Amino acid sequence: MSDKPAAICMLPGDDGQGWVVFLCHGPGTRQQLKQFDTRHEAAEYVLAERDRRRELAGREPVIQFPDDCPCYFDS
Repeated sequence: MSDKPAAICMLPGDDGQGWVVFLCHGPGTRQQLKQFDTRHEAAEYVLAERDRRRELAGREPVIQFPDDCPCYFDS
């Protein structure tokens, strides 16, 4: 396992509806955390989740958006 903290990714829903927040360790390793109707709700959750994970692990997760998310691609 890498020393690098997981990325928290906010991606559009597969059906084009809503936004999904994933925890991502690299290509094809996304774990869905929560789904939201709006981008604003998802963004608020992402920030809160980043802060929660920082408190628990003492490490700063990276927040990624669709074009930069390492788990956005399957390979």
